[in-house]
Amino acid sequence: MTVLSVPIVKSDQPAAGTGPNVARWTGAFGLAAFVLFLLATPLYFIGPAQPARTDDSGALADFLTKTSSQILTRTTIADPIIIAGFVVFLAGFRHVIRQAPGRCCAGRGDQVRAHRSQRLL
Repeated sequence: MTVLSVPIVKSDQPAAGTGPNVARWTGAFGLAAFVLFLLATPLYFIGPAQPARTDDSGALADFLTKTSSQILTRTTIADPIIIAGFVVFLAGFRHVIRQAPGRCCAGRGDQVRAHRSQRLL
């Protein structure tokens, strides 16, 4: 019977997912999402004409026909990319905070919950 063994390799480099590389990617995605948000903001306000009143169905249909490409660009391309960049930023920011030395409540989540439950009794 053969047992597979995995050699343990000691290295001076930190494990994957730690260190300044995560902070750089977090900052890059946060900055990219913010810049894309600034670039896409005019798509919400700039249009070919004033919006039509909702009681005039013909004018409303013409307005939506003229602005359909702008609306589709905004909702199908810009918004999902902005949201994805922001989610990556938030996940990386959470990771960076959790890895920070000297956090005020490091490992004390259970103690805080126990203290709160005792106060309620």
